[in-house]
Amino acid sequence: MFFGVSGFEVGPLCDRLVHCAGNPTGNPETKLGARGEPGAQGEHSGMKWRNIDVGNAAYYITGTVTEWLPLLSIADVRQRVCDDIEFALDVFGGKLLAFVIMPTHVHLLVHLAEEGLLHGFNKRWRGRSGRHIPKILERLGRADLLGVLAAHANGGCRYASWKEQTRDLGVISGTKKLLEKIEYIHANPVRRGLVEHPGDWLYSSWRFYERGEEVCLPVTPFEL
Repeated sequence: MFFGVSGFEVGPLCDRLVHCAGNPTGNPETKLGARGEPGAQGEHSGMKWRNIDVGNAAYYITGTVTEWLPLLSIADVRQRVCDDIEFALDVFGGKLLAFVIMPTHVHLLVHLAEEGLLHGFNKRWRGRSGRHIPKILERLGRADLLGVLAAHANGGCRYASWKEQTRDLGVISGTKKLLEKIEYIHANPVRRGLVEHPGDWLYSSWRFYERGEEVCLPVTPFEL
């Protein structure tokens, strides 16, 4: 029986551990930022975050809504984002190892088989959802939220649904490192005080691993 860093029992998960091909060394984990999320290298020194595409690897991807607005707590928005992530996975042949959809951000652990796919994958799901989210908000009459998105728009776009870019880390190969990432992702709603146990949060891959249930995104972990 294994207990992850979150302290919750995750026995069944150990039997379905994923394996990451490749060994993207030289890309150490970054320190956690003030919100408990992975912080950018030099986040407080003005250095711009760099995403490094290492090829055949699993990537820990974080996408954050503009101004940390809780847009993903809106059912139609959340479903649309899930649909667009699934679309991008299909287009780029990505394998989703784990995920959590939080009210203000998403964490994805995605395996991409070739170098050069990371940017396109992120651009596809963020671009599609970035166009769909304002349309949903317009339909719902949420002028207050649209005003915030419009204030951050640039480059000819009317609205900016997401913060400027995703933050991606290539995960070092090995079951221990990947298990730590999966546990970190699943425990996110607990750390934020949204639920008492990761199984209480409907919008993550925890139920897929621990109960074999269908979840809101297609999880396809590698077998050892």
